[in-house]
Amino acid sequence: MSGFQNQSMGSAQPAPPLPPIPQQHQAAAPLIAQKTGPAPPVSFGAPPAANALKPQPTGKRANLSQATPQNPFGF
Repeated sequence: MSGFQNQSMGSAQPAPPLPPIPQQHQAAAPLIAQKTGPAPPVSFGAPPAANALKPQPTGKRANLSQATPQNPFGF
């Protein structure tokens, strides 16, 4: 026996009716190619101002003989 057999179906409310589905009477127009303007100028990479970056000395040198998985540069 399952618990479903003890419940009465009289208290369940019916689902509301579904709204009507609108019908399409006209076929969609075919797609038409359009002319476009020239492509905009495209450049890749960093802007010229990025060349202003300079290396900064940290006062430390890597010692690879002391490198470990936790300290890969041996500082």
